[in-house]
Amino acid sequence: MLKVIIADDEEKVCQLIVHLIDWNAVGMEIVDIVNDGKSAYESICDKKPDVVITDIRMPTYDGIELISRTKKILPDTYFVIISGYSHFEYAKQAIKYGVENYLLKPLKKKELEATLNKILEKYNYIHKISSEKNELIERLQLSEEKNKKNLIQNLMDSGKLGIVEMGLDEMNKEYHCNFKDTYFVGLIIHPFILNSVVEQQIYDLLLKKVNQIIDTRLSPICQEVVTAVYKDEVVCVINIIEDTLFDVKKQLNKMRMEIINWKEIFENITVIIGMGQIKSSFIGLDESILEAQEAILNRMVLSNKTIIEYIEIPQNNEVDYVIDQETRNKIVSSFERIDIDSLTQLIMQQEQKCQMQNLSGKQVFSCYKDLVQVISFSKKNYMPETRFPEQSFFIEKFRNTISMEELFCWLREYVRVEFQRHIESRKNSSIVPIRIAKQFIAENYNTSISLEEVSGMIGFNPAYFSTLFKKETGKNFTEYITEIRVQNAKQIIVKTNMDISDVAVEVGYSDLKYFSKLFKKITGVSPSEYRKLYG
Repeated sequence: MLKVIIADDEEKVCQLIVHLIDWNAVGMEIVDIVNDGKSAYESICDKKPDVVITDIRMPTYDGIELISRTKKILPDTYFVIISGYSHFEYAKQAIKYGVENYLLKPLKKKELEATLNKILEKYNYIHKISSEKNELIERLQLSEEKNKKNLIQNLMDSGKLGIVEMGLDEMNKEYHCNFKDTYFVGLIIHPFILNSVVEQQIYDLLLKKVNQIIDTRLSPICQEVVTAVYKDEVVCVINIIEDTLFDVKKQLNKMRMEIINWKEIFENITVIIGMGQIKSSFIGLDESILEAQEAILNRMVLSNKTIIEYIEIPQNNEVDYVIDQETRNKIVSSFERIDIDSLTQLIMQQEQKCQMQNLSGKQVFSCYKDLVQVISFSKKNYMPETRFPEQSFFIEKFRNTISMEELFCWLREYVRVEFQRHIESRKNSSIVPIRIAKQFIAENYNTSISLEEVSGMIGFNPAYFSTLFKKETGKNFTEYITEIRVQNAKQIIVKTNMDISDVAVEVGYSDLKYFSKLFKKITGVSPSEYRKLYG
């Protein structure tokens, strides 16, 4: 609804206007009625109407002065002049200020109604155009933002880029950027949520917020800033006028503290920032981004650093960080022997080797990948029944771990858990067959069953089954059968009056003398004496 103020020094005229029009029908509402120019102006300042219907002659400010004052503060206000005089000069001044109509008293309903409908049509048209314009601007902004993100995506996916070869002007046009031929720097911002498992949806929200704050912080001090979320990091390209990063670092530190203070949403959060070197041309941008990635890797050996510049850690190519053949053989052997202590010791030795040789983060990453590859190979050969993740799982863990110490500690604990699972699995794999064998014996103890028969039934060779059976039961196969037979004989002797010779046959012995001898050996008394004692 459009808001309307009526201003006329004659109360009767005001009431006439109020009752002359069905205001709801024309999409308007009266918000005030005033009787002098000054009061009208004060009401206009307060209520900010869309339409003012005013007399040309009023105390304090006349209609022309009221229009003049209002147009300075609310230029889009629509005015309708009413007058009892058909003065050309008044009409001329009213037209100059762009009033919608100059109506003479007495007012006619159709004339006023037609004027108000015209105002409403004009208002709707202007607002429609404005809305479409705003929507178009918004779509263009989204399109520009998308194109800028595509620049980051293409930079990261291309490795050694081909994008920079298109030239700065062409690149600006293609990706809707505003780069100048000055200085360029690549940044990688990696948020870490420590000591907790975070749902991907929460982490995505964190990355989005980091992306927004980076853009907000750096845009005022840079010629151009392009940011985008890429995997689990925010990648940023900045174009600066001068060959210095002093102000950039200052803003990055403020950004870090702002993010760390989001403790209500993200517990135990920290941020590591990798910075490539300043490049004097757009041609070097891809190299600066690669440097920023290497700088982020150097967090592994610079645990106290939060903003890491590429130049701070020189690459030491003379050191030997590859796992030697002897160590590889020892790792494989530890899996073969199921020797977790040996394996964890070998992992610890690799960590110490990395520390002693002062490796870069990139070299630590290579050593870690090499180590994981040997462990994965050994597991597939000696623990095929347990699930072991692909190498991508271990690389993902590296990306989300801050220090080398934390990384290798996690790896030792991880393989320890996997070894324990393997041991439990082997234990269960031996228990189940023995359980089946014992069930078979319980159901067939009174027949002439043999070690060969039972081992064949569960799919083991007799020698292995005999060893496994004694390990699980504490008795060899023959002793176990004898004990089961005697236990059942004791039950029959106590609960029935069956002859002892028949009891012997019932539990699998045709020779009474042999049965009695075995029975007395196990119980300490003969079958007859047992009946007298417990029958």
